[in-house]
Amino acid sequence: MNAELMLQSPLDTNDVERLNGSQDSGIGEGEITCRGTPVLQEYTLEDVSKHSDNKSCWVVFFDYVYDLTEFLHEHPGGWEIIMEHAGADGTGAFRDKGHSAHAKELMKKYCIGHLVEAERLCTNEKRW
Repeated sequence: MNAELMLQSPLDTNDVERLNGSQDSGIGEGEITCRGTPVLQEYTLEDVSKHSDNKSCWVVFFDYVYDLTEFLHEHPGGWEIIMEHAGADGTGAFRDKGHSAHAKELMKKYCIGHLVEAERLCTNEKRW
């Protein structure tokens, strides 16, 4: 895992170019929907930053916002790795680690919305 990338939040310009330049994110095809609805709540990175502890833990992956509070102690890699990105963008770490199709499917239930358009970095990324 790229430790330098993990410490940066939000992603820096080089990471954005790397993400947007990719034709295949490794995630899978298709647009995700959060909790079964195509209508998503919009959040800013500032909104997300207010949820950075174990009582309210939000993380951004590929421009989508996830409330991982209930999942913290279920994460197979340990709660610590999630908390490293609590209240911030964890896209780089998520991508670098690699996750199973089951993990990606499970994440859908924790999706609560997406970033406002002006703050989205992964517009060319395929979503699961």
